[in-house]
Amino acid sequence: MMISPYLNFVQMLPDLYEGYVSWKRLSEFLSTPPDDYASGSGRHQKGEGESQADVPGLVVRASNVSIGWTPEAVLKSMSFDLTKRGITLVTGGSDSGKSTLMKALLGEVNILSGSLEIFTGRIAFCDQTPFFLPSWLYGQPP
Repeated sequence: MMISPYLNFVQMLPDLYEGYVSWKRLSEFLSTPPDDYASGSGRHQKGEGESQADVPGLVVRASNVSIGWTPEAVLKSMSFDLTKRGITLVTGGSDSGKSTLMKALLGEVNILSGSLEIFTGRIAFCDQTPFFLPSWLYGQPP
């Protein structure tokens, strides 16, 4: 009888952590003056990168960057540039590091070596958790 509440609590822990991370990100965003986000100061840097002027419309520059949740790198020695009005497709098998890369762009994953420079304050990310809107939003009665 007592096992069920305990299991519910344990299953709720990841959601609590995700809520904490979201709250922290929103608090940081709301407390930052708009000018700081608009300027794109090259956040999440580790190491020395080249200048933004090298590539017109540069939004993200990764230079020999390795990232990971622990001291063990999940993604190693990646280099790439992302520009405005460009389309970038990230593909790979299950557990290959796609979400880890996206979370590194948000500053939620450790940069172990190299540099990851962000020159914009606007990055959107939708996590893998599906979200279904209630049917009444589509004009159908509940």
